[in-house]
Amino acid sequence: MSTGNGKKPPDRVCALLPVSTNAILPLTPLARLSPKMIDKDYFDPNIKKGCFINLIIKVFYPAGKSLMNMYNWLLVSGFGSHVKATNTYLTIQKQGVLRDYPLSKLNNIIFIGGHHMNSSVINNSLKAGIHISFFDADYRHTATIHPHRKLFDPDSNIIQKDRGSYKYAIEIFRSSLKSRMLFIEELEKRLDTELMYEGELDILLCSLNEADYIIKIDEIRRIHKLTSDMYYEILSRPLKSSLNYRRRISAGSPDPVNSMLSTGYSVLYAICLRIIIKKGIEPDLGIIHEGENGLILDLIDPIKSLMVDRAVIELAGDLQEEKDYSYNKNRCYLSANLHDKFISILGKDIDQNKISEIVSSYKDTVFRNSPFHVPYW
Repeated sequence: MSTGNGKKPPDRVCALLPVSTNAILPLTPLARLSPKMIDKDYFDPNIKKGCFINLIIKVFYPAGKSLMNMYNWLLVSGFGSHVKATNTYLTIQKQGVLRDYPLSKLNNIIFIGGHHMNSSVINNSLKAGIHISFFDADYRHTATIHPHRKLFDPDSNIIQKDRGSYKYAIEIFRSSLKSRMLFIEELEKRLDTELMYEGELDILLCSLNEADYIIKIDEIRRIHKLTSDMYYEILSRPLKSSLNYRRRISAGSPDPVNSMLSTGYSVLYAICLRIIIKKGIEPDLGIIHEGENGLILDLIDPIKSLMVDRAVIELAGDLQEEKDYSYNKNRCYLSANLHDKFISILGKDIDQNKISEIVSSYKDTVFRNSPFHVPYW
């Protein structure tokens, strides 16, 4: 297919679906109808142009629209994408394919890795009220650019610092551990096998039951790390040894499982950060996690199993090297197809209302002394 001047136009994401289909197009929201897509020079003259356009309008565009409503966050990962924006659309070009996304449908844009970005992306995204988060190739959060507003009231920060954090730490620890134990139980039932070795369940139950008797936050942090390390090691047992996953490694992507976990957690992180900023809470005042944006790590910890880990384990069972992932300089790269499948599942599993509920509960606890509740499952 070529244009009138003999040049092949860049491919745009498009799908011709049967009129009766109810299928959702895979992954991220698809493109708007570009005027170039209906230029007569772009199509075989034997195709009845009116029917072709009618099919796209009736089938393709509504599917794209519904998908955009489902995923109001956009992930740009890997390397080499070229990104620009107008007042209404964000355009991403990668490997000869152009994808367009209506800015009005986005709340978050998340960049992982290295890409080429026009300054119009920042200007037009911020005008549209979109938060832009950046993570390096090792999934470390480097920056978030957010729409201009008064962020944190100094008086509120003082209240947030002065409130005792012990009860919050206990609730986060217990909720995180419970969600992980429930997910392990779910896996055991699905696989019809026991994943925990003798004595491990007793350690987890003992840690859970004794949480209320722990006096120091440093001790809560120690037990939280111990049980978290156990959990991620247990997750390796039903997986193929060829995946090279043994434990959780947060920096880098040494294997496809850690790569998917880090990608999913980055999405949770960016969404939670946007909600925290919107509610005027200081994200650096963590409880179990100390340091920059520690509160974000605290609040997403109890929902990782439900919203990310389940999707990772679901996909990991059928992965094949070269087809689904590859290695380069001790780093694992997901194939475009696997990446798309993973993002599709994440879009269904990540419940932004639940994240907002957790953040709101924390805020009410700090400023209204309400009970702190984490809906972890």
